[in-house]
Amino acid sequence: MKKVKFLLCFVFCVFACPMISNAECSYERQAELSRIASNVQFSYTYEADAEAAPNFTIQAANITDDIYVVDYLYQTRSQGQESSFSYGAGGSSVRFDIYSNDNECYGERILTSYIDLPVYNSFSTLEDCNGYPNFKYCQTWLNTSSLTQEQFDDAFYNYIVDNKVEKTNEKVQQNDFEKFVRENSIIIIAIVGLIVASLLFVLGKKIVRRRR
Repeated sequence: MKKVKFLLCFVFCVFACPMISNAECSYERQAELSRIASNVQFSYTYEADAEAAPNFTIQAANITDDIYVVDYLYQTRSQGQESSFSYGAGGSSVRFDIYSNDNECYGERILTSYIDLPVYNSFSTLEDCNGYPNFKYCQTWLNTSSLTQEQFDDAFYNYIVDNKVEKTNEKVQQNDFEKFVRENSIIIIAIVGLIVASLLFVLGKKIVRRRR
């Protein structure tokens, strides 16, 4: 009987010790850690030149000693007031997991954040885009992964043709207006003179009435 009690006691100690060592945070501590994690702010910057895609760097600020941040893609752990994560040309949604650094609940995931990096448009560096920056496929940040060079050339040609037609129409309208003014200059001058004379007449009558 004593051996059975001893065995039961031994089994209880074996299973109880891990439970004690992995004690969970209190509700108050969990709430505090959630507040700390929600204060972590992510932002990004990039470096680029005319011949290569940009390289993005994500900054994580407000990281205290109570937590640590793990980059889900590269499994890079960061701890401290501010940390940086380097990436490539963007066009992806980057995941960051924030974990507890508290001894009582170390390693528990508190919060997950996603940072969307814009898609870099490689067509924007073409020489054709220098003179036509408003062309839709010349925008710096645009997903053109499914666009071929032939499709770009066709769309660019159509844009130039349409743009020239619009400019031609504007010039024709301007020339028509100038022609109308030249052909009817005498009538326009007479109408303007009549309006000015009428205003002077009305103004003169008001002045005479005030003097009386």
